Amino acid sequence: MTTVDLIEAPVVGLSFGLDLLDSTGAFVADITTDLVGDGSTVARRADNTIHGTCNLVITRQLVWGSARVRPWVEVSAEGETTTRWNLGVYALMTPARNAGEVPETFTVTGYDLLSHLNTPYGSTFAAAVSAVPLTLIATMLTAAGITNAIDQTAIGSVLATAMVWPLDEKNTTLAIINELLALIGYGPLWLDRDGRARSRPLDADDPTVWAYSADSATTTVGESRTLTADYWGVPNRWVFVRNGTTAVPSEGAGIYTVDNLADGPASQAGRGRIIIKPVWLDAVSQTALVSQGDAIVAADKRVVSAVSFAATPNPEHWHNDRVTFTDAALSLVASPFRLVGWSLPLNGGDMTLELEATV
Repeated sequence: MTTVDLIEAPVVGLSFGLDLLDSTGAFVADITTDLVGDGSTVARRADNTIHGTCNLVITRQLVWGSARVRPWVEVSAEGETTTRWNLGVYALMTPARNAGEVPETFTVTGYDLLSHLNTPYGSTFAAAVSAVPLTLIATMLTAAGITNAIDQTAIGSVLATAMVWPLDEKNTTLAIINELLALIGYGPLWLDRDGRARSRPLDADDPTVWAYSADSATTTVGESRTLTADYWGVPNRWVFVRNGTTAVPSEGAGIYTVDNLADGPASQAGRGRIIIKPVWLDAVSQTALVSQGDAIVAADKRVVSAVSFAATPNPEHWHNDRVTFTDAALSLVASPFRLVGWSLPLNGGDMTLELEATV
């Protein structure tokens, strides 16, 4: 049975659980019996600084502030072998303690381990000429106790000039890492299902993870769907300029221009005018400038249309997935989208999904 057959089966069995981990991420115990499904959720939002959050109701007092937890879900159908998906690793805040209940419960919010990086670096961070960004990042991840699983394609890329991030509240470890990643044409850092750090070149191919169809006989899509469209502030010409070049920049050598001539209602033809967005970027090369620019263009275009809906739980989703959506009522036929946000209750109820169009 394929993953699609499993999740779209007529009768699906769901079970949720919770692993307790230590401060290094090592497994300590299965505390599923202490998890209260009602009121517990896991959610991700690709455009937030911290992508993953959880809200848990548990009946065990933990060492708040150092313990980590890993929720999970298992799905089975028609007697097939159960498949398990881990739902991320989270550091827990101090909980609300609910006295008067038997057993006593704790309602606690958790954030993925990007939260450990989203604090001021603590001193001036200096990177010398010819420093390797991926090596600098690896050192910071190790210091934070986060496993480095970043794509190493650009391990040969080096800094053309020295860079300094002075001691400042805005210069968090996460901000420094993301700036270094952008310099080599990588996307922002994110964490996988087991709490490992991930990033890769922005021009890497993204496969379609799921094909949703509200019209399918086996659809998991709920009856209520909402389509919104807003392209008022979307530019249709982007001019990207590379910072730090000694020569006067020109097209192809420090400047990268993108025109949306006729692609959709926000295009130059659709609007009947040109709306320019100039952007200055730090990049180690023209190639990195193009990669960063293309990512900004794609992000700006994605706000043109969005779909939100409820569906039966689909734990195959994770971070910024590419999907297609078909819905005759909304005049959508295998339309490409990015899954920018989702929320999964840990009691078997429907999950909610938010899609933004890719064009």
